[in-house]
Amino acid sequence: DSPDQVLELAEVMLAFGRSSQAIDTLSQYIRKNPDQAITPWLKLLDLYFQSKLRNEFDALAMDLHRHFNVTVAERPDYERTNGLPMEDSSLTLESLPHIMDRLTSTWDTPAALTYLDKLLSDNRGGQRQGFSLPLVRDILLLRDILRQTSAVPTPIH
Repeated sequence: DSPDQVLELAEVMLAFGRSSQAIDTLSQYIRKNPDQAITPWLKLLDLYFQSKLRNEFDALAMDLHRHFNVTVAERPDYERTNGLPMEDSSLTLESLPHIMDRLTSTWDTPAALTYLDKLLSDNRGGQRQGFSLPLVRDILLLRDILRQTSAVPTPIH
């Protein structure tokens, strides 16, 4: 199964009110393919958060950081937040000139897509601080735009 297929299946399950089955499906996929794609991780994190499964959320957030260059705010306030926690959003891609320079110089080429994937996956064995969820979502958005607007082939991620 591809990440897109698993996400689609989880969405169908959620549409029918079967959140525990969606959680199980995503969990199994991640266990079998931990480094293949970040999107199933983010969906499962969101489901844990919505279901107020705090321990599962915390454990998945730590595991996510080991596999991807992502950090998640610790112990979000589950009672006062209606979605995944929005960490400090003062840091944006635009505030990281080395990333913007590289993207600008390689945009609309396979190198740009490779670079975006590397930004998410290269966490140097969990040693990097990691990008916040808002930055990760921006990177994923840029990756999707690049795939849709160019002739760059779409990898499995």
